[in-house]
Amino acid sequence: MDEPVIVLDGYLDDQTLPDDLHGTTAAFQLVVSPTDKRIDELVMPCQTADPALAHAALHELGASDLLRVTGHLRLPRAPGDGMRLHVTAIAVLESGCELASVATDDDLAPEALSEVGVIERYGAYQVWHDPDTGRSSVWHTTGCWVGDTDPAGLGTAITAHETTSPRPDHE
Repeated sequence: MDEPVIVLDGYLDDQTLPDDLHGTTAAFQLVVSPTDKRIDELVMPCQTADPALAHAALHELGASDLLRVTGHLRLPRAPGDGMRLHVTAIAVLESGCELASVATDDDLAPEALSEVGVIERYGAYQVWHDPDTGRSSVWHTTGCWVGDTDPAGLGTAITAHETTSPRPDHE
């Protein structure tokens, strides 16, 4: 194979999808951030054709798991083609939060805010946790303002926005 082999550490983003009818291939996105700067963050499209890895990606991995993936980077060969990492190995470095076992929104809220505040991503939402007020400001990644809330009420605010706002691809 002439594509370069690379190893990336990152968080599994959203859900993993089967790439065929039988579930022997899978596609997923890995959020890679080599620094603490948001500008350096990259969402890498990944795909695996190994049935064992596809099964693991589809049934054993969860959103927000910290992974180390190894694979071949396939660069676009024609306009309209996308860059993709064809994964040959997956290692779980740290399990993410199991959303099904979260009892309350308090379990998802940050335990303590730093002195300078925290910016976090929740799927398609950006959240600024202000240490001076103890409040969290929420925006959709399209730029749509969601509102201010207590950090423990993030799930409620995002759910309310999801149910009352049209999906961005339908606007």
